[in-house]
Amino acid sequence: MLRSPDRHGPCPDQNSDQRQEIRPTALPAPLSGAEATQALLKAKIREIQSSPVLTPKQKAESVQNLMMKDWNDAKSKLGAVKTECNAEVERKRVSFHDEAKTILGCSHYQRKCKLLGKCCGKWYSCRFCHDDNEDHAFDRYATESVSCLKCDTVQPISKTCMNEDCKCEFGRYYCEVCRFIDDDHNKDIYHCDKCKICRIGKGLDIDYFHCDRCNACMSITLKKHKCVERSLESDCPICHAYMFTSTTPVMFLPCGHCMHVSCYEEYTLTNYICPLCSKSLGDMELYFASIDELLERERMPTEYQDCKSLIYCSDCERKSTTKFHFIYHKCQYEDCMSYNTKLLRQFKDSDNQVACGPVSQTHTL
Repeated sequence: MLRSPDRHGPCPDQNSDQRQEIRPTALPAPLSGAEATQALLKAKIREIQSSPVLTPKQKAESVQNLMMKDWNDAKSKLGAVKTECNAEVERKRVSFHDEAKTILGCSHYQRKCKLLGKCCGKWYSCRFCHDDNEDHAFDRYATESVSCLKCDTVQPISKTCMNEDCKCEFGRYYCEVCRFIDDDHNKDIYHCDKCKICRIGKGLDIDYFHCDRCNACMSITLKKHKCVERSLESDCPICHAYMFTSTTPVMFLPCGHCMHVSCYEEYTLTNYICPLCSKSLGDMELYFASIDELLERERMPTEYQDCKSLIYCSDCERKSTTKFHFIYHKCQYEDCMSYNTKLLRQFKDSDNQVACGPVSQTHTL
Protein backbone atom coordinates (compact mmCIF):
# COMPACT_ATOMS: atom_id res chain seq x y z
CA MET A 1 0.00 0.00 0.00
CA LEU A 2 1.28 3.41 -0.84
CA ARG A 3 1.80 5.82 2.08
CA SER A 4 0.23 9.23 2.02
CA PRO A 5 2.58 12.09 1.36
CA ASP A 6 2.17 13.48 4.92
CA ARG A 7 3.50 10.28 6.46
CA HIS A 8 6.66 10.31 4.34
CA GLY A 9 9.91 11.90 5.66
CA PRO A 10 11.13 15.17 4.27
CA CYS A 11 11.82 15.31 0.62
CA PRO A 12 15.42 15.32 -0.57
CA ASP A 13 15.28 19.04 -1.42
CA GLN A 14 14.12 20.01 2.09
CA ASN A 15 16.89 17.94 3.76
CA SER A 16 19.42 19.67 1.56
CA ASP A 17 18.15 23.12 2.63
CA GLN A 18 18.25 22.22 6.35
CA ARG A 19 21.77 20.86 6.06
CA GLN A 20 22.87 24.13 4.50
CA GLU A 21 21.37 26.14 7.42
CA ILE A 22 23.13 24.14 10.13
CA ARG A 23 26.49 23.91 8.44
CA PRO A 24 29.21 24.96 10.92
CA THR A 25 30.84 27.07 8.22
CA ALA A 26 27.74 29.21 7.76
CA LEU A 27 28.07 32.89 8.95
CA PRO A 28 25.66 34.05 11.72
CA ALA A 29 23.20 36.82 11.02
CA PRO A 30 24.51 40.32 11.75
CA LEU A 31 23.88 41.44 15.36
CA SER A 32 21.76 44.49 16.12
CA GLY A 33 23.19 47.39 18.14
CA ALA A 34 21.80 46.11 21.45
CA GLU A 35 22.92 42.57 20.75
CA ALA A 36 26.41 43.76 19.85
CA THR A 37 26.63 45.68 23.13
CA GLN A 38 25.50 42.64 25.10
CA ALA A 39 27.99 40.41 23.28
CA LEU A 40 30.81 42.85 24.05
CA LEU A 41 29.71 43.02 27.69
CA LYS A 42 29.70 39.23 27.98
CA ALA A 43 33.15 39.05 26.41
CA LYS A 44 34.52 41.54 28.95
CA ILE A 45 32.91 39.63 31.82
CA ARG A 46 34.47 36.38 30.59
CA GLU A 47 37.81 38.14 30.37
CA ILE A 48 37.48 39.35 33.96
CA GLN A 49 36.39 35.95 35.26
CA SER A 50 39.29 34.19 33.54
CA SER A 51 41.91 36.62 34.85
CA PRO A 52 44.53 34.78 36.94
CA VAL A 53 45.63 38.01 38.63
CA LEU A 54 42.37 39.26 40.18
CA THR A 55 41.02 37.89 43.46
CA PRO A 56 37.38 36.75 43.66
CA LYS A 57 36.47 39.98 45.42
CA GLN A 58 38.19 42.12 42.78
CA LYS A 59 36.48 40.13 40.01
CA ALA A 60 33.07 40.72 41.61
CA GLU A 61 33.74 44.46 41.98
CA SER A 62 35.00 44.74 38.39
CA VAL A 63 31.94 42.94 37.01
CA GLN A 64 29.63 45.13 39.11
CA ASN A 65 31.30 48.33 37.87
CA LEU A 66 31.07 47.04 34.30
CA MET A 67 27.37 46.23 34.63
CA MET A 68 26.60 49.66 36.15
CA LYS A 69 28.76 51.73 33.79
CA ASP A 70 25.89 53.01 31.64
CA TRP A 71 23.82 53.89 34.71
CA ASN A 72 26.71 55.72 36.38
CA ASP A 73 27.46 57.64 33.18
CA ALA A 74 23.83 58.69 32.86
CA LYS A 75 23.75 59.71 36.52
CA SER A 76 26.90 61.83 36.11
CA LYS A 77 25.47 63.60 33.07
CA LEU A 78 22.20 64.26 34.88
CA GLY A 79 24.09 65.53 37.92
CA ALA A 80 26.11 67.90 35.76
CA VAL A 81 22.93 69.26 34.16
CA LYS A 82 21.30 69.71 37.58
CA THR A 83 24.40 71.41 38.97
CA GLU A 84 24.52 73.83 36.06
CA CYS A 85 20.81 74.53 36.43
CA ASN A 86 21.10 75.02 40.20
CA ALA A 87 24.10 77.31 39.77
CA GLU A 88 22.13 79.51 37.39
CA VAL A 89 19.16 79.59 39.77
CA GLU A 90 21.44 80.50 42.68
CA ARG A 91 23.12 83.24 40.64
CA LYS A 92 19.80 84.92 39.94
CA ARG A 93 18.41 84.43 43.44
CA VAL A 94 18.37 87.76 45.28
CA SER A 95 19.81 87.53 48.80
CA PHE A 96 19.56 90.12 51.56
CA HIS A 97 21.68 91.30 54.46
CA ASP A 98 18.54 92.85 55.94
CA GLU A 99 15.41 91.94 54.00
CA ALA A 100 13.19 94.27 56.06
CA LYS A 101 15.32 97.24 54.97
CA THR A 102 15.95 95.72 51.49
CA ILE A 103 19.71 95.77 52.07
CA LEU A 104 21.30 93.37 49.59
CA GLY A 105 24.03 90.91 50.55
CA CYS A 106 24.08 88.06 53.06
CA SER A 107 24.18 87.56 56.81
CA HIS A 108 27.92 88.31 56.78
CA TYR A 109 28.30 91.31 54.44
CA GLN A 110 26.38 94.04 52.65
CA ARG A 111 27.02 94.01 48.87
CA LYS A 112 25.05 94.17 45.63
CA CYS A 113 26.68 91.26 43.83
CA LYS A 114 27.46 87.56 44.07
CA LEU A 115 30.89 85.98 43.67
CA LEU A 116 31.79 83.08 41.38
CA GLY A 117 34.02 80.59 43.18
CA LYS A 118 37.03 79.79 41.02
CA CYS A 119 37.39 76.55 42.99
CA CYS A 120 34.00 74.99 42.19
CA GLY A 121 32.23 77.28 39.72
CA LYS A 122 29.35 78.00 42.12
CA TRP A 123 27.80 81.35 43.00
CA TYR A 124 27.79 82.58 46.60
CA SER A 125 27.23 85.90 48.33
CA CYS A 126 30.54 85.65 50.23
CA ARG A 127 33.33 83.26 51.16
CA PHE A 128 31.70 82.37 54.48
CA CYS A 129 28.46 81.33 52.75
CA HIS A 130 30.60 79.17 50.45
CA ASP A 131 32.61 77.54 53.24
CA ASP A 132 29.45 76.75 55.22
CA ASN A 133 28.08 74.69 52.30
CA GLU A 134 31.18 73.19 50.65
CA ASP A 135 33.94 70.83 51.73
CA HIS A 136 36.72 73.20 50.64
CA ALA A 137 37.74 76.79 51.33
CA PHE A 138 36.94 79.77 49.10
CA ASP A 139 40.03 81.39 47.57
CA ARG A 140 39.21 85.07 47.90
CA TYR A 141 42.26 86.20 45.91
CA ALA A 142 41.28 84.08 42.87
CA THR A 143 37.83 85.66 42.42
CA GLU A 144 37.43 86.95 38.87
CA SER A 145 33.69 87.19 38.15
CA VAL A 146 30.65 88.65 39.89
CA SER A 147 26.94 88.79 39.08
CA CYS A 148 25.03 91.99 39.73
CA LEU A 149 22.03 91.51 42.04
CA LYS A 150 20.27 94.41 40.35
CA CYS A 151 20.48 93.44 36.67
CA ASP A 152 21.85 89.84 36.70
CA THR A 153 24.83 90.83 34.54
CA VAL A 154 27.89 88.55 34.81
CA GLN A 155 31.09 90.59 34.59
CA PRO A 156 34.70 90.87 35.80
CA ILE A 157 34.94 91.88 39.46
CA SER A 158 35.05 95.62 40.08
CA LYS A 159 33.45 98.26 42.28
CA THR A 160 30.71 99.30 39.83
CA CYS A 161 28.40 97.35 37.51
CA MET A 162 29.54 97.53 33.89
CA ASN A 163 25.96 97.42 32.53
CA GLU A 164 25.27 100.88 31.12
CA ASP A 165 21.61 100.62 32.12
CA CYS A 166 22.51 99.72 35.71
CA LYS A 167 25.83 101.24 36.82
CA CYS A 168 25.07 100.43 40.47
CA GLU A 169 27.91 100.50 42.99
CA PHE A 170 28.44 97.00 44.41
CA GLY A 171 29.91 98.40 47.61
CA ARG A 172 31.25 101.53 49.23
CA TYR A 173 34.59 99.79 49.79
CA TYR A 174 36.43 97.70 47.18
CA CYS A 175 39.90 96.15 47.48
CA GLU A 176 41.54 95.03 44.25
CA VAL A 177 44.07 92.84 46.12
CA CYS A 178 41.66 90.93 48.37
CA ARG A 179 38.80 91.11 45.86
CA PHE A 180 36.70 92.26 48.79
CA ILE A 181 33.50 94.32 48.49
CA ASP A 182 31.55 95.85 51.38
CA ASP A 183 28.65 98.31 51.29
CA ASP A 184 28.32 99.01 55.03
CA HIS A 185 28.60 102.79 55.40
CA ASN A 186 29.07 102.49 59.16
CA LYS A 187 32.19 100.33 58.83
CA ASP A 188 35.72 101.69 58.39
CA ILE A 189 37.97 99.31 56.43
CA TYR A 190 41.60 99.50 55.33
CA HIS A 191 44.04 97.15 53.58
CA CYS A 192 47.35 96.16 55.19
CA ASP A 193 50.00 95.16 52.66
CA LYS A 194 52.03 93.30 55.30
CA CYS A 195 49.06 91.31 56.60
CA LYS A 196 47.89 90.89 52.97
CA ILE A 197 44.32 91.29 54.15
CA CYS A 198 41.65 93.94 54.76
CA ARG A 199 40.94 94.87 58.38
CA ILE A 200 38.43 96.94 60.35
CA GLY A 201 39.75 100.42 61.16
CA LYS A 202 40.43 103.87 59.74
CA GLY A 203 43.92 102.97 58.58
CA LEU A 204 47.58 102.46 59.46
CA ASP A 205 49.12 105.21 61.58
CA ILE A 206 45.61 106.56 62.20
CA ASP A 207 44.13 104.14 64.69
CA TYR A 208 46.21 101.03 63.92
CA PHE A 209 49.85 100.12 63.30
CA HIS A 210 51.53 96.94 62.05
CA CYS A 211 53.97 95.16 64.37
CA ASP A 212 56.51 93.32 62.22
CA ARG A 213 57.53 90.89 64.95
CA CYS A 214 53.98 89.94 65.93
CA ASN A 215 53.03 90.19 62.23
CA ALA A 216 49.71 91.74 63.17
CA CYS A 217 47.86 95.05 63.08
CA MET A 218 47.33 96.48 66.57
CA SER A 219 45.58 99.45 68.09
CA ILE A 220 47.74 102.56 68.14
CA THR A 221 47.39 102.50 71.94
CA LEU A 222 49.46 99.29 72.05
CA LYS A 223 52.67 100.82 70.71
CA LYS A 224 54.36 99.50 73.85
CA HIS A 225 53.44 95.86 74.16
CA LYS A 226 55.03 92.47 74.76
CA CYS A 227 55.78 90.89 71.41
CA VAL A 228 55.01 87.22 70.83
CA GLU A 229 56.14 86.26 67.35
CA ARG A 230 53.18 85.55 65.03
CA SER A 231 50.84 85.34 68.03
CA LEU A 232 47.83 86.19 65.88
CA GLU A 233 48.57 83.36 63.43
CA SER A 234 47.09 80.77 65.78
CA ASP A 235 43.78 79.44 67.06
CA CYS A 236 41.87 81.15 69.85
CA PRO A 237 42.67 79.20 73.07
CA ILE A 238 38.97 79.25 74.00
CA CYS A 239 36.94 78.60 70.83
CA HIS A 240 39.85 77.25 68.71
CA ALA A 241 38.94 79.39 65.68
CA TYR A 242 41.80 80.77 63.54
CA MET A 243 42.31 84.38 64.59
CA PHE A 244 44.43 85.92 61.82
CA THR A 245 41.55 86.00 59.31
CA SER A 246 38.73 86.05 61.87
CA THR A 247 35.98 88.65 61.50
CA THR A 248 35.37 88.49 65.26
CA PRO A 249 37.34 91.19 67.18
CA VAL A 250 40.58 89.94 68.72
CA MET A 251 42.37 91.42 71.73
CA PHE A 252 46.00 91.19 72.84
CA LEU A 253 46.57 90.14 76.44
CA PRO A 254 49.29 91.71 78.67
CA CYS A 255 51.38 88.55 78.23
CA GLY A 256 51.33 88.98 74.43
CA HIS A 257 48.94 86.15 73.56
CA CYS A 258 45.65 86.72 71.72
CA MET A 259 42.03 85.86 72.31
CA HIS A 260 38.65 86.80 70.84
CA VAL A 261 37.04 89.66 72.77
CA SER A 262 33.82 87.69 73.25
CA CYS A 263 35.79 84.66 74.46
CA TYR A 264 37.76 86.87 76.85
CA GLU A 265 34.61 88.34 78.38
CA GLU A 266 33.16 84.87 78.99
CA TYR A 267 36.44 83.33 80.16
CA THR A 268 37.23 86.04 82.72
CA LEU A 269 33.95 85.43 84.52
CA THR A 270 35.60 82.41 86.15
CA ASN A 271 39.36 82.77 85.42
CA TYR A 272 42.02 85.43 85.77
CA ILE A 273 45.09 83.80 84.18
CA CYS A 274 46.08 83.27 80.54
CA PRO A 275 45.13 79.76 79.42
CA LEU A 276 48.43 79.49 77.51
CA CYS A 277 51.12 80.84 79.85
CA SER A 278 49.21 81.20 83.17
CA LYS A 279 50.16 84.87 83.62
CA SER A 280 47.64 87.25 85.16
CA LEU A 281 45.25 88.77 82.62
CA GLY A 282 45.11 92.22 84.20
CA ASP A 283 45.80 94.38 87.23
CA MET A 284 45.26 92.03 90.19
CA GLU A 285 46.27 94.50 92.93
CA LEU A 286 42.82 94.77 94.53
CA TYR A 287 42.25 91.02 94.38
CA PHE A 288 45.63 90.27 95.94
CA ALA A 289 44.99 92.90 98.64
CA SER A 290 41.75 91.12 99.60
CA ILE A 291 43.70 87.86 99.97
CA ASP A 292 46.21 89.66 102.24
CA GLU A 293 43.36 90.78 104.50
CA LEU A 294 41.94 87.27 104.58
CA LEU A 295 45.27 85.70 105.57
CA GLU A 296 45.85 88.28 108.32
CA ARG A 297 42.67 87.09 110.06
CA GLU A 298 43.56 83.41 109.71
CA ARG A 299 45.68 81.32 112.07
CA MET A 300 47.29 78.14 110.82
CA PRO A 301 47.04 74.99 112.98
CA THR A 302 50.01 74.46 115.30
CA GLU A 303 51.35 71.46 113.37
CA TYR A 304 51.64 73.62 110.21
CA GLN A 305 53.13 76.78 111.68
CA ASP A 306 56.74 75.75 111.01
CA CYS A 307 55.99 74.50 107.50
CA LYS A 308 57.33 76.27 104.43
CA SER A 309 56.46 76.08 100.76
CA LEU A 310 58.67 76.23 97.70
CA ILE A 311 56.61 78.07 95.06
CA TYR A 312 56.92 79.17 91.46
CA CYS A 313 55.38 82.50 90.41
CA SER A 314 53.79 82.46 86.97
CA ASP A 315 53.86 86.27 86.74
CA CYS A 316 57.57 86.93 87.37
CA GLU A 317 58.77 83.40 86.53
CA ARG A 318 60.86 83.06 89.72
CA LYS A 319 60.98 80.67 92.66
CA SER A 320 60.73 81.70 96.29
CA THR A 321 60.00 80.31 99.75
CA THR A 322 56.99 81.37 101.80
CA LYS A 323 54.83 80.22 104.70
CA PHE A 324 52.70 77.20 103.95
CA HIS A 325 48.99 77.68 103.34
CA PHE A 326 46.33 75.29 102.16
CA ILE A 327 45.30 77.56 99.23
CA TYR A 328 47.25 80.83 98.90
CA HIS A 329 51.00 81.32 98.49
CA LYS A 330 52.45 84.77 97.88
CA CYS A 331 55.50 85.46 95.74
CA GLN A 332 58.22 86.89 98.03
CA TYR A 333 59.85 89.23 95.52
CA GLU A 334 58.97 92.83 96.38
CA ASP A 335 58.63 93.84 92.73
CA CYS A 336 55.98 91.13 92.23
CA MET A 337 54.07 89.97 95.38
CA SER A 338 51.64 87.97 93.26
CA TYR A 339 49.40 85.14 94.42
CA ASN A 340 49.45 83.63 90.94
CA THR A 341 51.81 80.88 92.11
CA LYS A 342 52.22 77.11 92.03
CA LEU A 343 53.26 74.92 94.96
CA LEU A 344 56.39 72.95 94.10
CA ARG A 345 57.21 71.43 97.47
CA GLN A 346 56.26 71.57 101.13
CA PHE A 347 58.94 71.26 103.83
CA LYS A 348 59.85 72.28 107.38
CA ASP A 349 62.52 74.75 108.50
CA SER A 350 64.69 71.88 109.69
CA ASP A 351 65.04 70.64 106.10
CA ASN A 352 67.14 73.72 105.19
CA GLN A 353 65.57 73.76 101.74
CA VAL A 354 67.11 76.28 99.37
CA ALA A 355 64.48 77.67 97.02
CA CYS A 356 65.05 80.95 95.22
CA GLY A 357 66.34 82.47 92.01
CA PRO A 358 65.08 82.50 88.43
CA VAL A 359 63.87 79.40 86.66
CA SER A 360 66.36 77.98 84.17
CA GLN A 361 64.96 77.20 80.75
CA THR A 362 66.17 74.79 78.07
CA HIS A 363 65.46 75.37 74.40
CA THR A 364 65.68 72.67 71.77
CA LEU A 365 66.95 73.81 68.41
